[in-house]
Amino acid sequence: MEITALGDRCLQQMAVQGSPPSTITEYDRVVRQFVSYLTVRAGAANDVRAFTAEAGRGFMLYLGALGVKPSTIRHRLSVLSTLAKFAMVERDGRGRPLLAANPLLAFTWPKRQRAKKEF
Repeated sequence: MEITALGDRCLQQMAVQGSPPSTITEYDRVVRQFVSYLTVRAGAANDVRAFTAEAGRGFMLYLGALGVKPSTIRHRLSVLSTLAKFAMVERDGRGRPLLAANPLLAFTWPKRQRAKKEF
């Protein structure tokens, strides 16, 4: 199954469960950005089998190289983690989960940046 098709199904479920349109739009943008990274930068296919820890970590490093803030990178990884959890519930034609485990949990994410409090 294509990651974009999986993303569309995940977003449909989120909409039914009451997620606001702005969240749906943001999640869609992140999934498509990840697929673009996979197909253009990593040379992988738009396929769930390419949704690996290496791909997730590569996406994280790619965003970091672009100068994206750690909090934004964490947000995008969180979106992909939601997609991975959805893929662990979705089944292929043989009744097996599309993903056996969440690949985004196999590496360390950027640390949270706390805002400095001024007293």
